[in-house]
Amino acid sequence: MSDIRLKKITVEPLQSPLIIQRGDVNITSTTASTSVLNGALVVNGGTSINTTYDSLSSTSGGALTVAGGAGIMKNVYIGKDLTLDSSNGVFSVRGLSNNRFFVDSIANKNVFIAPDGVNKRFELSDTQINFKITANSTNSSSGALCINGGVSISCTADSENGSNGGALTVAGGVAIGKNVEIAQSLIVGESSSNDSAIIVRYTGQDQILLANSASGAASLNVVNTDLIIDNPDDIVLQTDTGNVDIINTQTSLKMLSVHSDNTEFIEYIHVSNTQPSSNISTGSLRMDGGLSIRTTTQATSQTSGGSITTLGGLGIAKRTFAGDSVGIDLSNDKRNKLVLWRNDYDLSQTHEFSGLGSISSGSLVYQVNSTSGNHHFYSAQTGSTSDEVFRICGNRDIVIVGKSQRYSIKGGGLTNDGLSFQSGTSFSNVNFFTATGEPTETNDFCIFAKGLPNSVTNSEYIKLGWDGSDYIISSNKSGTGVKHHVIISSGVSNQIVARTDGNVVLSSNTPSINSSTGTLILQNGGLSINTTNNSLNCTNGGALTVAGGASINKDLCIGQNVLLGNTSVVNLSSQVVDNTYSSLVLTGSQTRSPHLQLTGHQSINSSEYNSEIRLYSLGNDTTPNNQNLSIGTNSDVSKYIIQSIANGLGIVKPISLYVGNHLSQLVLQTSGNIGINNSDPLYKLDINGTVHTNDRVVITSSVNSVNSTTASLVVQAGISISSTKECEALTRGGALTVAGGVAINKNMIVGGITQFLDETPSTSSLEAAVVVSGGLSIKGGQNAVGVLNGGGLTVAGGGAFSGDLYIGGSINGSGSSSSTYAYLTLTATDDAVNLSTGTLVSLGGLTLQSDANSANISNGGSILTPGGASIGKDVYIGGVLSLTKGVTNYYTEDDNVLNFFDSFNIKRFSIDRWSSTQNFSVSRYDSLGNLIEKSFEITNTNGDIVFNNTIPSTDKNTGSVVFNGGISISKTSNASSLQNGGSLTVAGGASIERAVYIGGDVKLLSTTESESVSTGGLIVSGGVGVSGNLNVHGNTVIVGNLTVNGQTTTVDTTNTSLKDNVFLLNSGPTGSSDSGFIINRYQQDNNIGSGDVVADVYPPETHTLPDQSGMTTTQLKFPTSANAVNDYYTGWWIKISSGFSNNQIRRVTSYDGTTKIATLSSSWFNQNPSVGDIVNVYNKPYIGIIYNETNDRFDFGSTVQSPNQSSVIFTDHVPICYSAATSVSTTVSTSVSSGALLMSGGISICNTKDAESITSGGTITTLGGVSIGKSLYVGTNFYANGTNMTPSPYDMFSVRSFNAANNQTTFTNITGLVFDSNVWGFDLYLTARIVANTNLYVNFHIRGINKSNSWEIIKTYVGSDSGIEFHITDFGQLQYTTPNYGGFSSLVFKWRALVT
Repeated sequence: MSDIRLKKITVEPLQSPLIIQRGDVNITSTTASTSVLNGALVVNGGTSINTTYDSLSSTSGGALTVAGGAGIMKNVYIGKDLTLDSSNGVFSVRGLSNNRFFVDSIANKNVFIAPDGVNKRFELSDTQINFKITANSTNSSSGALCINGGVSISCTADSENGSNGGALTVAGGVAIGKNVEIAQSLIVGESSSNDSAIIVRYTGQDQILLANSASGAASLNVVNTDLIIDNPDDIVLQTDTGNVDIINTQTSLKMLSVHSDNTEFIEYIHVSNTQPSSNISTGSLRMDGGLSIRTTTQATSQTSGGSITTLGGLGIAKRTFAGDSVGIDLSNDKRNKLVLWRNDYDLSQTHEFSGLGSISSGSLVYQVNSTSGNHHFYSAQTGSTSDEVFRICGNRDIVIVGKSQRYSIKGGGLTNDGLSFQSGTSFSNVNFFTATGEPTETNDFCIFAKGLPNSVTNSEYIKLGWDGSDYIISSNKSGTGVKHHVIISSGVSNQIVARTDGNVVLSSNTPSINSSTGTLILQNGGLSINTTNNSLNCTNGGALTVAGGASINKDLCIGQNVLLGNTSVVNLSSQVVDNTYSSLVLTGSQTRSPHLQLTGHQSINSSEYNSEIRLYSLGNDTTPNNQNLSIGTNSDVSKYIIQSIANGLGIVKPISLYVGNHLSQLVLQTSGNIGINNSDPLYKLDINGTVHTNDRVVITSSVNSVNSTTASLVVQAGISISSTKECEALTRGGALTVAGGVAINKNMIVGGITQFLDETPSTSSLEAAVVVSGGLSIKGGQNAVGVLNGGGLTVAGGGAFSGDLYIGGSINGSGSSSSTYAYLTLTATDDAVNLSTGTLVSLGGLTLQSDANSANISNGGSILTPGGASIGKDVYIGGVLSLTKGVTNYYTEDDNVLNFFDSFNIKRFSIDRWSSTQNFSVSRYDSLGNLIEKSFEITNTNGDIVFNNTIPSTDKNTGSVVFNGGISISKTSNASSLQNGGSLTVAGGASIERAVYIGGDVKLLSTTESESVSTGGLIVSGGVGVSGNLNVHGNTVIVGNLTVNGQTTTVDTTNTSLKDNVFLLNSGPTGSSDSGFIINRYQQDNNIGSGDVVADVYPPETHTLPDQSGMTTTQLKFPTSANAVNDYYTGWWIKISSGFSNNQIRRVTSYDGTTKIATLSSSWFNQNPSVGDIVNVYNKPYIGIIYNETNDRFDFGSTVQSPNQSSVIFTDHVPICYSAATSVSTTVSTSVSSGALLMSGGISICNTKDAESITSGGTITTLGGVSIGKSLYVGTNFYANGTNMTPSPYDMFSVRSFNAANNQTTFTNITGLVFDSNVWGFDLYLTARIVANTNLYVNFHIRGINKSNSWEIIKTYVGSDSGIEFHITDFGQLQYTTPNYGGFSSLVFKWRALVT
């Protein structure tokens, strides 16, 4: 379009705004906006931009893009995100000497808040948050940081010293008004400061309380000058070596001995507590480990259990093995002796349970808990599968499992007294077979009416079966029995009766209503009656008498007359008339006039039915060529019809209805045309005469008017409508109303007003409510006086002109603006209160190319407005955003309120308001823009401040939060646990350089053992002053001197260990003796089988006593198999294990090896042992560790010698248990009898740690080699030289062989060469060696792949061309064929295979 140069555009007030509908508005003026009064575009009113395009960057603003700066003097509301699009941009809120709020560039990584506009009180960098408030914390409501709630620090870095607290470092002191709980060690005091590290004020009691793992606690308290250790439970003193023994000082008997690997109870244990065992954590005696009982005494009753006897019940949660019989309440009959299932564990229930029991006379009861419970019988198929073979259901059903079907035998059926068989699927059959299945054998199924299984001499029964030649159903008898009728019925009484007189009676009330319904239906065959008797009347038919009617669907041939009726007989006969017609003559009776009716059967008279008469002039209804006149009803009986019909070569004839001689009165032509007074109608209705109607004519044809000769109504001449009725509406046209369109090929003159009511907008020159292909001329010369009165043309909507627009008059709008050259000033003052109001409304974007920067609130550079601004989408600002006054409000649906980008346009910080929680946070991001953390977060629900930075506090200037001032917490909530500190909870450690005052209890929950002055749950560099009691639950080690100023010092322990630098043994002045530790095991003469020595599970020797005649009460004679060395058994202990002297224990004081007589330490009780009694002999009264001076080694063993010998001879060796041992011997293992460690037995290692490398073996690591004389089993992976050499479980790692056959022409299995279905593929290396006239040698490489349901192989070989072929089956079995080798001797396959 050509340019339109207008000096002035005036938009009248109250009229439509100036709308530039298409095309851009480009203001080329470069005048900068230095105030609200100048610039390229000055708008006195508001500016509204309706476009909803979102901004993408600072150069693509969507609705508004400003290349320069912008100054806005009033509030700014932004509907979505506000983004600083420059990585070097900063965000500031002006203050005095400092900004009140400042977000620095990405390069500087700094955010600070200065509330007074001068002093920075809060600084956030990339690594820490710094509060620069120096107010001291003088109480819980003062300090640099006051928190009404708790403080949680999730940093887990441990403290290292007083200035490196890990999670929390405080340079000053800390006052805590409530309890403090510390999960690990508490280190207090300054090294070598001579100041007390912990000062516990006197509280009256429990100055130091040591909580145990239960609810109780031990306490340390000082009363006057006494140190009191108080513990509600045991006080344990621990020794590093030796045993802990409990000895009754009155009897001098050792009651309890705690060894390094076990605890030994010498006397029986009596637990008087009556706490029942209601679960695994209750009861009088609770064990975390197992219980082993070595006694072999057999149980004899439920009150004499041998090893275990309990008067109460017993609960076992895992598998239980019994090596002998298990008896359950043998003297009583109970249904619930063995309960296998009960959902509420109620074993007293005698019916609702699953298990075994017995009732009267000891019979066995199988019980299930309900009628839905079943007895299952299974047989194992493999090691992992079982098949069910039989089931007895709780509802009395019996289920038999077949090959692919289940059958149930059920009680009930037709009656409750019945027995029913039911299949488990929709298919069911029951088969009866003979032994051999030959047809000569009989196979019967008999049902007896008379007789018993053991008495069938005089019986009556029906038999169904095979008699060796035919299948039969027969009524039978034997002896005096009587045969009976056989009745076959399907619900109808006596439906088919095979009578004993030979007759067959069919009884049914079913009428024959069609060829497939009736009492007797012959499906495909006919019915023949051979009798020739003639009928006499309706009740005596001779050969066939039918009491009811009869239907015959085909021809009926009757040799003589047909008589109809009983009283008024109609005789049907055949006659010939005039030698032309074959007539059917109906002759009425003498007293009745003949009458012919076509009526339906009485069963359908109550409703409409079809009827028809056909008059054939060609053929009939059975011939392919026929023609007829049909008089009858149509198919739905909605009308009576007369029609001409033809089939095949038949001809449809016209129908003519006339009266007298009027032959063409009504003619129905075969063409479908109807003629009235016209014998040859050419149209659907052809009337020869005048048509007159005094009512409207409705033409229902739907033929549209597509041209002047095609329509529902075609008029060859004109149409005149004399009606003068005015048009009132679109559907009330007066003289003519047309619902569709109208095409008029010639001129149309309309004398009245023409209205076009279609509302289609003009979206192009081809689409509108009125489209004029030519020009449009309007002769009206009236001038426009307003937007609603256009004179010659008034348009309520807009207008589009593709060509030039010439306007002879003025262009007026709704305002009074003017356009002068390059300046456009809109003087309208309409405010932009929505997207469609304001002085300037643009549907597209607005681009200002001025790059002048804003200088202040009154100099906007590119945009300046004294009013506010609303922007619906993102705003990108390339420079600094300055707020001089007012409140900054952020309304956003996104989580990020302010995003801060670096110079690479990567987001590094954001200020967030999370839409899901409404929490406020400051987040930081890495160099890729990924979220690192929410550095700190303020929750909206309760105001919690969470610092998420995890930098540990390694010194007082490093940490997630660094306070230059103190922290005061006025919260008075007490600490209740390690995770609930009340006012302060710290997950990591803490370092405090100054004094700490704690007004409540201090609980140290660390379980770290104190192994030195620098280890333990509490480490104090200085001294500890305790004004109250002191209770120590664990061991106490004092490095310095121990001074006890009390009056009485009591050491109540089993053993007392005194340590010096050197604990010297055997420092005699002369001679040399074996040295070590010897333990005298507790053993005394007794008659109850007690003692440590005789409690050994495996006695060294067991003997059966010979005849004891001549022995005194202090003698015992051993059998001849006993040792022949004198005094061999001296010092040994004897325990009688059977007979009347059972459990008597004596020590051997001397022994004669020749007579086998031993002298004992005391007399037998009441009676000497006798012949056949079992005697166990024990040789470990003394055990210990001795340095053997003869062999120069330490021996762990036992001896029968008194320990005051100069040398100790061990009679046996004892096992040892230790956690670790180191041998410094460098003796190499050159044979099984050399090396640093020699063992005659095996080595069992329970450690399950896996090897990780050649230097980390998990269980065994050796820097040298290993020789193994026998097989080696490796449970998982096997590595050699760093390479995983572990074979697959399906690998054929070792060489296997197979003797193949000569001239094997069909594929045959290679035994042992089959691949499991779990194998994906394999590489097989098979070598064949043929010994024949010509020896052949070949090595095959066969590769195979598993294709899920089949296998495929390919082979290559090197060596002789052997002619051997291979094949693999779908099941992974490798097969072979061979040719015929001359002089064949042998063919051997050897192979190995690797699989994947």
